Amino acid sequence: SIVGVFLYNIAFFWGVRLTTPTNGSLIIATNPAITAVIMMFVYKEKLGLVRWTGIVLSMLGAAIVVAGGNLADLAGMKPNLGDLLLFGAATCWAVYTIWGKRIMPPLSAMAVAGSTCLIGAVLLFPVAVTTEGWSGLAATLDPRALWTVIYMALLSSVVAFVWWYEGVRFVGPVRSAVFVNLVPISAMGISAVLGDTPSAGQLAGAGCVICGVYLTTRRSPS
Repeated sequence: SIVGVFLYNIAFFWGVRLTTPTNGSLIIATNPAITAVIMMFVYKEKLGLVRWTGIVLSMLGAAIVVAGGNLADLAGMKPNLGDLLLFGAATCWAVYTIWGKRIMPPLSAMAVAGSTCLIGAVLLFPVAVTTEGWSGLAATLDPRALWTVIYMALLSSVVAFVWWYEGVRFVGPVRSAVFVNLVPISAMGISAVLGDTPSAGQLAGAGCVICGVYLTTRRSPS
């Protein structure tokens, strides 16, 4: 609850406020690598060359998609406090995923997700009141914002957390983490449906992500 909900959300939302969407997307894409490094050094898990190749390939593909197909555009990016916070958020999510897997054998995904979200919400509430005030919280009841809040509460929190831990239960933390890099691909697909045609470079990046996910999640990596 403290690491995966409380600290993650504070670092993520403050980080997003202080940096650009491009920086944020690229930093969050480091989550699979962070997860793999923790599993390798702390839990002595051997990943193999193929799985590491998949992790790097998926990160490269995510970078290409976020950069609009032109990696040269990323050269002018300058790191800031928001980037550091988002890197902290990615690390918190990696720890949350790994610890969740290790406490889950006697618990269901629903129990883990429900208890961590509930306790995390209790911890976040005083911070929200302190930083935004009651008027800030009341703004979420505005009809224009209410549906967004409901969506985040039901789908982005309840459904996503339960499905995430069900996936972690079956394939493990490292294999699960690499699916984070499908987020830019999903965003690109939604944009395409709304009329924003992806470039050839972005489609190539999407292909890299898909190949990277396959290499990382295949049953018998060498």
